[in-house]
Amino acid sequence: MNFYRNQELADSYIGNIKAYLRGERELPASKLNTRPQGIHQSNLNDHSCIQKGYFSNVVGQKPMTDIEGLNYFMGRVFERGVAFVGELDPVCKDGIWVTPDDEAPIYGITEIKYTTASSTQDVPIDQPQWVCQMKNQAYVFGRDHINLLIYYAMGNAPSSFFWNKNRPAGVPYKGKELQGWTYEFTKEELEMNWLTILDRRDILVDAIKDEVPIHRDIVLDQLPYNLKKGSKIYWMCKGCDFSAECNLFDELVMGIK
Repeated sequence: MNFYRNQELADSYIGNIKAYLRGERELPASKLNTRPQGIHQSNLNDHSCIQKGYFSNVVGQKPMTDIEGLNYFMGRVFERGVAFVGELDPVCKDGIWVTPDDEAPIYGITEIKYTTASSTQDVPIDQPQWVCQMKNQAYVFGRDHINLLIYYAMGNAPSSFFWNKNRPAGVPYKGKELQGWTYEFTKEELEMNWLTILDRRDILVDAIKDEVPIHRDIVLDQLPYNLKKGSKIYWMCKGCDFSAECNLFDELVMGIK
């Protein structure tokens, strides 16, 4: 894998933002509620929750809560605000749905992220699920590269509260930042990644068929791991739609075994 900053990509999207603010373009409609039912790559990616894929298929999707709406709102509005064409039509390969966020002229498929994480983060280490997602898109759509656009809403501060309280000495605060990146992949690494995705798909398909939740060790192995702190992190569990049904929620979030 090779990746590099792509300022021209970021500039093209900043142009879309300015054009929208001048009233020269409209936001593409959100397609979140038109996604097909079934197995989506988001539940099979590195550092994602495969158990959520089980419950969404066995229990079924739940009505959107107020909190969920607020959580989705900023990211979705930003994504729609900068996109050239908006979310591409979903493509199903090997029983797995893949849906890229946008396709930029000249640059190609672009994954768009809105985050309050620090702009100093190392994406391959801190956000491996994003890299896995881009590999899936490259494989399914037959591309050798995928672009990544990241809006750092808090700049180089992970949050205004912790930055103000624990500001590192001599580190100046940098405001909001829009970063463009291009990730290039070899055919071999895309094929290896997809084999891992297919193994997870098989586990999920069997669980759905038997209506038996996936074993805790498999779920824990795939959940996020903080390489810097050397421990598991369970931020995905907090606010999950299926916390009431999940057999691991009390253990992972509430500390109850």
